[in-house]
Amino acid sequence: MSFDSYTITCTRCEAPITHVCTRRKPYRKHGEEQPGEDEWVPNAWGEIYHDNLLVNAIIELLIWRPEQGLPDKLVALMKGSDWYSEDDEEMPFFSQSVIYPLLDSKEDARGFFCQIRSVVEQAGFDWNAIQRLAYRARQHRHHQHVATSGGLARELPPVTWRPEPGWTARLAATGVGSILATVKGVRDNDRRGGMRDEMDWFVFFEGGGRCHARRLLRIAKSVHDAEGSQVWPVVDDVVEASGDPEGK
Repeated sequence: MSFDSYTITCTRCEAPITHVCTRRKPYRKHGEEQPGEDEWVPNAWGEIYHDNLLVNAIIELLIWRPEQGLPDKLVALMKGSDWYSEDDEEMPFFSQSVIYPLLDSKEDARGFFCQIRSVVEQAGFDWNAIQRLAYRARQHRHHQHVATSGGLARELPPVTWRPEPGWTARLAATGVGSILATVKGVRDNDRRGGMRDEMDWFVFFEGGGRCHARRLLRIAKSVHDAEGSQVWPVVDDVVEASGDPEGK
C-alpha cells in the first residue's frame, strides 16, 4: 500500500522535513453509515477524537489511566497528600491530581508538565486547546463507560448564579460529615487561552481554601445566598393536594 507524502524545507536552516501520510482514506466519519474500502481503524474504544492522528495520540496519552484503575498504594498516597480532592482517584494518570502526590514536589511536578507541554507546542499545537479537547474526550469516554455498564452518568447542569461574599455552602467532608463554609469571593479561571466554558471559575472561602465550580456542585449539600435562601440544589415549590380533583 502506498501513502501520500511531501517534503518541505525550512527557510532558515534549509533542513528538509518529510511527511508520510498514514491516514488511510476514505474512512468513516461520525454519522456516515458506510465505511470506506480502506477504513482507518480507530482506537480500542471505537472513537476518533481528532482528524490529525498526532493530536489524537496526544489526547489518548493525556486521558489514559490503568484499565483496572489506579493502584491502591497510589490512591492512598494521593489521599494522604495536601493536593487531594474528592474523586481524584478517577482522574487520568497524566494529571496534576496524580503526578503532584506521586512526585511529592510541586517544582518537579511543574517541570514534568512543562516537558509535556513543550513536546506538544514544539509539534505545532496549542497546549490549552489540546487540554480542552482532552477534557471533552475524557468526559465522553466516562459517559460511554457508565452507559455500557448499565449506570447513569451524573451530569452537572450549568448554574445561573455565582456565589458572592456572605453566601454559605454546606460541603461534604470525608471523615467529618459536612462543614459550613462562608464565601469570600469568586474569580474566573485565569488560564492562557481563556476560560473553558461559563462554569470555569473558582470560589474562595473565608479562612482559606478554594473550590472549582463543578467540584462545588459535586460536594455541596446545599448553597445559600446572603439572605439565607437556598439556591442549590433547587427546591421545587411544594403543592399540597386539596382533595378536590379540580383543586377548588
